[in-house]
Amino acid sequence: MAACGAAPQQPPQTPDKEPSASKAEGAATKGEEESGPGTKSDAAAPRVLADHERDYKNECAKSADLAPFCDCAWKLFAGAVTLDEMNRDEIPSSKLEVLTKKTGQECGEKMPESMLRDGFMKGCTKDDPALKDYCECFWPEIRASFSLAEIARGQVVGTPKHAQVSKQAGAKCGSKLPEATVKSGFIRGCTGEGGASEKFCECAWKQIRTVMTPVQVQSTPTESPEFKSAQKKIEAGCGALRAAK
Repeated sequence: MAACGAAPQQPPQTPDKEPSASKAEGAATKGEEESGPGTKSDAAAPRVLADHERDYKNECAKSADLAPFCDCAWKLFAGAVTLDEMNRDEIPSSKLEVLTKKTGQECGEKMPESMLRDGFMKGCTKDDPALKDYCECFWPEIRASFSLAEIARGQVVGTPKHAQVSKQAGAKCGSKLPEATVKSGFIRGCTGEGGASEKFCECAWKQIRTVMTPVQVQSTPTESPEFKSAQKKIEAGCGALRAAK
């Protein structure tokens, strides 16, 4: 059970193909056809860096408040990718992977708070509408304890501060967390990722509920002492069911 934390929305992915490249190619072909054999249309001319910058920012900045982030992201992109790679639309995936990570680290704090909140909500609810009220209650607790830069860089979940915030949020927001939803997620993780039988997982849920509330089950990291202690209780009470078919 992963902790409910500020999982920031990923920044717009560094494009591995300039969005207007195919259009330019089509325009070049059409231009050649209209101009006749042996002539070369202006559309076939090599694209310059300013062309790529314009298309990159148009694709990235879907709203005005994203402009600072996109400006930062473009500088990193232009510094890592050659003009030849842009024109050929052949950027190594390994380079893109490194660049995407670096963009999140160096430009993430320039993302608008609304986008970071949306990312948090997506990570917290896991697209389950039943968790919406709980996660909306949780966000102000995260925001009060972490800066936008920390949230954007993913420096929240797993920290001692986050563990403390989770406890505070649990006390404040626990009533908004449906137990049936938490149980469903627990059973799904137990039978799926854990590969255990349904009987074992049903037993495990009963055991863990004797020592942890639903919000604790939802937000306590599996590597925490509290969860490890609960796992020992589960093994003692349900271990014999592991081999059940």
